[in-house]
Amino acid sequence: MARVLIVDDQEESRYFLEVLLKSKGYEVAPAANGAEALEKLKSGKFDLIISDILMPEIDGFELCRRIRRSKSWKSIPFIVYTATYTGPEDEAFALKIGADRFIKKPCEPDVLFSAIEEVIQSAVRREITSWPSEEKEAYKVYSERLVRKLEQKANELEQEIQARREAENNFRSVLENANDGIIISGPDGKHLYANKRASEITGYSIEELLTIGMKGLGHPEEIPKLSEILKKRIAGEKAPSHYETKIVRKDGKIVPIEVSGASCLWQAKEASVIIIRDITEKIKNLEQLRESEAKYKALVESSIQGLLVVQDFRIVYANERCTEITGYSIDELLSMSTERVISLVHPDDQQLVWGRFKERIAGEEIPARYEYRVV
Repeated sequence: MARVLIVDDQEESRYFLEVLLKSKGYEVAPAANGAEALEKLKSGKFDLIISDILMPEIDGFELCRRIRRSKSWKSIPFIVYTATYTGPEDEAFALKIGADRFIKKPCEPDVLFSAIEEVIQSAVRREITSWPSEEKEAYKVYSERLVRKLEQKANELEQEIQARREAENNFRSVLENANDGIIISGPDGKHLYANKRASEITGYSIEELLTIGMKGLGHPEEIPKLSEILKKRIAGEKAPSHYETKIVRKDGKIVPIEVSGASCLWQAKEASVIIIRDITEKIKNLEQLRESEAKYKALVESSIQGLLVVQDFRIVYANERCTEITGYSIDELLSMSTERVISLVHPDDQQLVWGRFKERIAGEEIPARYEYRVV
């Protein structure tokens, strides 16, 4: 099978084309620019060259020109395969200096393979008359083409820079307006970034946060734990992504916080993004809830009425008064089977009790108070 030299400064493009050609049985050698391609031509025989245009050191146009001026290589078919296309003049110039085909990226594989087969099998090569008899004119056209392509590349780069700048501004806007505090920390624990909410939670200004670092913010008891978590995260090891800890505000107040953390890149360096949330109110509410539950439980336990909670015909709760009424211990009541729970009610009252039980579960209105007998 034919041996093909691929010339492209974009690694992804080289790899894609290499995989594509190898799938059809071609032997492939890659080169990152024209200079590297010339070195490979000196050390091996090739049946086809496929080259991009804009590349460092020696570009595709100049590579084609040198190939056509060489006694050893001038008969090798040459395909220009590029995404840098500014107009039909590119194709015309490429063909004028000796290229056999000019193909714009991307193209369908079948189109590319068809062109490859045609140029390899063709025994007729285009006569190149512009070199050297029209060399001055050709150089002028060549320069014009390169200038146009460089301008195009510059415009594309400017658009990319603008897009990245806009993305960065949007990202910063999200960070600055977040409801949670966001801090980005380096491998040494130094704070690299802090948003407004982080300043509000800690009591420090943003400038102060960037100065004090993690050790100046964390509670002394928590520093070893926090240092270990940060160390593991930066090293790529498994570390908790969600945990609770304490910080010391600038005014000395200890604040419980909830932390979510993850690895990130900040200015092209490994870092850790830390999202903090003040959970003072959350803890306060939980404590109030626990107190309320304790009071409710004490009230229920000391009630002079028997209280049962039945779910799916199984007893899931019973207070002490129930044991006095039924004669069963709480453990016995909780361990009763469905059949035994049903039979706790006198047979003559079961239709009334369990019928109303089902109606209540279904959301129907039933009397809040009624009498029945327990066995």
